Amino acid sequence: MSRFIQRLLRTQADLSESESEQAIRWLIVDGACSLPMVMLQGGPLLVAYAVALGGSTWQVGLITTIIHTSHLMQLVGLYLVKLIARRRAIAVLGAGTSRLLWVPILLMPFVPGLQAPLATPVLLALFFMSALFGATPMAAWNSWYKDLVPTGRFGRITGTRWMLGVGLAVVLTLAAGQGVTHWENAAPDTALYAYSIVFGVFVLLGMTGVYAIYRLPERTLVKQPMPSLWNLLTPPFRDPNFRRLLAFCSTWHFAAHLATAFFTYYILKRIGLSTSDATILWTVQQVGSIFTFRFWGRVIDRTSCKRVFAICGPILLLCFALWPVAPMLSSATAVWVLLIVIHGTAGVTLAYGTFAFKLAPRESADTYMTVFGLVGAVAAGAAPLLAGWLFKKPESIPNLDGVFIAAAVLGGGALLLLKRVQEPAPATGDPSGVSS
Repeated sequence: MSRFIQRLLRTQADLSESESEQAIRWLIVDGACSLPMVMLQGGPLLVAYAVALGGSTWQVGLITTIIHTSHLMQLVGLYLVKLIARRRAIAVLGAGTSRLLWVPILLMPFVPGLQAPLATPVLLALFFMSALFGATPMAAWNSWYKDLVPTGRFGRITGTRWMLGVGLAVVLTLAAGQGVTHWENAAPDTALYAYSIVFGVFVLLGMTGVYAIYRLPERTLVKQPMPSLWNLLTPPFRDPNFRRLLAFCSTWHFAAHLATAFFTYYILKRIGLSTSDATILWTVQQVGSIFTFRFWGRVIDRTSCKRVFAICGPILLLCFALWPVAPMLSSATAVWVLLIVIHGTAGVTLAYGTFAFKLAPRESADTYMTVFGLVGAVAAGAAPLLAGWLFKKPESIPNLDGVFIAAAVLGGGALLLLKRVQEPAPATGDPSGVSS
């Protein structure tokens, strides 16, 4: 235990070239193992689990709201970074606790008497606790990640992490969807046990990611006097260019999550597909994304995030607008729409986070990225909550079609805001000292 604590708290003044390369390898291992756990939270399996437990539209919307509003805990994480200046300890303990809280979630079907209407609130409470612990280390992780990844290789390394992580998540989710559906058909009374097995596999994988984080080296941070909350959070808002980025990010996040929060619910309830069919559709999209992440990563490194958004953003918004007519599309048209979603999602996902990293000053990366995450999280959390509330009122919106149309319109407004943001030129050198 003492060796574990010593390793957890150890820092060093600088990293050699070999240590930097080894850190990149551990970062890729973490991406491959941790991203499936992250995608489980926003993927079709958790929504299907909630529906199987008797969850309503409102409660399904709360899942996405919890994911994003829990990001307010980044404020606590930011204070911890300033107070103890030990990013590895914050990341390992926060992520580890978050992932272990999935153990009681997966054990819920074995608890006697835990059925609807009590089961879904219990699931949401446990998920909320897990999300709080998972969000706490984000400030530490963002600062640490910017320290470890060379600027000129940022898009490629991040793209590789996403490619491997999404690839593993796809395999597991597809197998899980098939397994759950077969179990539901063979023994519907015990179908919830299938989710327990699936979530157990994801937890083991997530804890492997925590070990990879534990093995990463950490540069020493200088402890700073603890500022007030106002002085801590206002610098990004006083930066005119970053303030414009925040205006874009809040509008884009609200628009995107207004629609995506209900994709799985729409597929299951409106179109009437099975859990297996829903996971197959999700899998096809993610498999396509695997082959485009590295491509868009290179485009970002060589051109700009704005260029990627200019290409992928309108494509993705077009798919939002077409989603209400999905049940009426021919198979061939549906395939083309899915291919469009593949490219749009992959490019936007990489460009969105990379943009903030590029604009954040290295010495204040934790503060800037925390503010960026909080603004996006509040917008993303409010969107499904509002959509779920409107969906409950038939006289306001008789179905979810209006939600998808509104998302497309708002997303178009966000892209107009993006034009005002100035982006640094592509890096030609490597400030970290590691050759690219």
